[in-house]
Amino acid sequence: MLFNDALKEYENHCLARGYTKKTMINKRQEYKHLYNFLSEKRGIRELEAIIFHDLRAYISFRQQSGIEPSSIL
Repeated sequence: MLFNDALKEYENHCLARGYTKKTMINKRQEYKHLYNFLSEKRGIRELEAIIFHDLRAYISFRQQSGIEPSSIL
């Protein structure tokens, strides 16, 4: 499954659960960062290719950018 397809499904799930517009904007922005990191820095475009270490690398990358851990995904 492609990352963007999964993201669309997740957004529909969040909307159905009644997430606020602000929450959805923040989630989209964070997932955009994740997608860019995975595709540009790790060469990953499909969900099946993502492993635990890719996500840990993303979290470390965002923390080095000054983002608080609780704000990441």
